[in-house]
Amino acid sequence: MHLIIAQTVKGATLTDASSTFLKATEDQCNIVVLKTDDETYYVGGAYGGSKMAGNGKMIGTNVVNPMVNEKVDEALGLPKGVGTLHEGLEAYMGILNSPGSPPGTPGNNDKGYMAAHKKANELDPRHNDGDGTVKVSSHIRVRNMGEGNKPKSITEEIIMTNTKTGVKTSLGSFTTKQQ
Repeated sequence: MHLIIAQTVKGATLTDASSTFLKATEDQCNIVVLKTDDETYYVGGAYGGSKMAGNGKMIGTNVVNPMVNEKVDEALGLPKGVGTLHEGLEAYMGILNSPGSPPGTPGNNDKGYMAAHKKANELDPRHNDGDGTVKVSSHIRVRNMGEGNKPKSITEEIIMTNTKTGVKTSLGSFTTKQQ
């Protein structure tokens, strides 16, 4: 685990996003954890919800694949790092506005995730969800079979296409272990 320390540059004007991110790194009662996952495919990240730690502090978690986020930012024409900053802001907003919210799933989206996601977008309007501009245009899947002809793992490559520019971006190749 890496601790992120932030400080302002003398004379710099902070945006709402950078000021909130700075506040999150200095908050002694609330802790944001960005779990990096280089083996699982996420477009952006996965809202992990928040919970009370044994020491009385609230911990908010998001899972991200920084390599994919960088490529998604590129496909959307966003500055590098916007997607990962969004995930940090989203986890912090989840702590502040929906403490104890569960991880975001299709059945739980309205129990903290949607509010945190919306607030993170308001704080950093550079971030967008593609607004229909970027489509996942193809999946290349390879199943690696194990005993009893059951999938042991699945390797897939995801290609995104910017519908405005026609530019195709590979998000990379990922192997997911099957259970």
